[in-house]
Order: sequence, then structure tokens, then C-alpha cells
Amino acid sequence: MGAVIAISGKGGTGKSTLSAALIHGLVSAGDGPVLAVDADHNASLGLLLGLDVDGTISDIRDQTREAAQRVTEIPKERLVDQWLNEIVVEASGYDLIAMGRPEGPGCYCYVNSLLRRYLATLRRSYPFVVIDNAAGMEHLSRLTSDDVQLLVLVSEPTYVGLTTVLRINELADSLPIKIGRRVLVINKIGPEGLAPKAVEVAESVTVDARIQIPLSEPLARLSVTGEGVTPESVSEVAEPVGELLEQCREAAGSTASRS
Repeated sequence: MGAVIAISGKGGTGKSTLSAALIHGLVSAGDGPVLAVDADHNASLGLLLGLDVDGTISDIRDQTREAAQRVTEIPKERLVDQWLNEIVVEASGYDLIAMGRPEGPGCYCYVNSLLRRYLATLRRSYPFVVIDNAAGMEHLSRLTSDDVQLLVLVSEPTYVGLTTVLRINELADSLPIKIGRRVLVINKIGPEGLAPKAVEVAESVTVDARIQIPLSEPLARLSVTGEGVTPESVSEVAEPVGELLEQCREAAGSTASRS
């Protein structure tokens, strides 16, 4: 069973960039294949991985509702499995599946049940599952049937950003899922470091480890140029990203010991 690495934080913290860097790092180290799940409503993980995403899980929800109005000999479960297989984007060493927009009106309980079953089955084929979450963690509670081995809380070096991470960490405790290790990543740290109030909040976040990543111009330019994350673009922050990769492996080790 693959170890679930969930990346969470508010918009603009660089969590999608960090997710892409982790995916490349795991693949380069021979820890793949990796299943990448883009659960952010902005759907930027595919862009940062340099992939074209043609379909999302939210599209399948719409298709399922439309199919329910038609008479067909094909069971709904088989249709959903077929559509899900079609939206998985295959790349070298990893695959990507995108969640798409939040749920609209109507009940999606049955569809969510099918998706949960599908992702649980899919997860067995990957040593690691990296989920790039929106600021909230709704997708984890809906679509993760087991537990999260590593929760990575990403913040920029500000009082507001770290307060958001503190709240997300508290929200995680209220979800019906088990969370193993937790890591706070303070991203984009400039020469001035953290303000005293930001340090105070950072120290109040209950986690197993804290990692600081300095501001990197090559990574910052990616959102401007539209280029994907590469091992070369991560070279300036290779050491702290390496620390986070070790946290991923430790979390996977704890999973193996329970299997």
C-alpha cells in the first residue's frame, strides 16, 4: 500500500511547486512510481509537471449524473472505472490524476464512494501517493479511505501564512482519517528571516519536524515563464528538499512496518 504524502497550505505558498519537486525527487532516487493527485481547485500541479490534463474527477461526476438519465446496458461502476482510467495522465516514473473544481449542487455520495474505492485500488500500485491539496482538506476526508502517512504543512514566512497553517493543522485533527507524521515547511525565506510574531506562531504548530526553504529565483520564475519544475530548477534548494524526501521515506517505512 502506497504511503500518502499530503501537501497543504494556502494559495501562493509554493505547495504545488514543492509537490512537483518531491515527485521528481522520489522518481530520481528510484522510489517510484509515484501517483500524483492534484486536489487543488486551481489545478496547477499538472502545469508545474509539464503535463496536459484533459479530464478531471469533477468531469466524471458530471458524466455520471448524465448517465443516470439514460438507459444503458453498461453498469455505472464499469463506466466510472473506464472514465477514471482515461483521465490518468501517464509520465516517466509517475502518473497524475486531477480532482478538478469543487462539487456542485446535488448529492455525490455514491460517486464519491466509487472514487474512494478506485483510488484505494490504484494506490496499491504505487510506493508513494503525493496529494497537492487546496487550503482546506476536504478531498482527503472524502477520498482517502485509509490514513495519511505524512502531512506537509507549507507556509510562506509570514504571520498570516503561519497562522493559516496552524488552523489547517487543527482542522486535520477533526477529519475522520489517521495522520502519522507532520512536517512544517516554511518556504520562500528571504535574507531577513522571520519576524518575531511569525516565529512565535511557527513554534506553536505541533509537528514532528520543521524545514526551512530559502527563496529561490529559478523556482519563482517558473510561474512567470510557464515552465515545469525540473531537477535543475530545484538545485538551489536541494538540501531542504532532500530533508523532506527523507521524511517521506521515514513515513513510508512506518507504513511498511504496519503491513
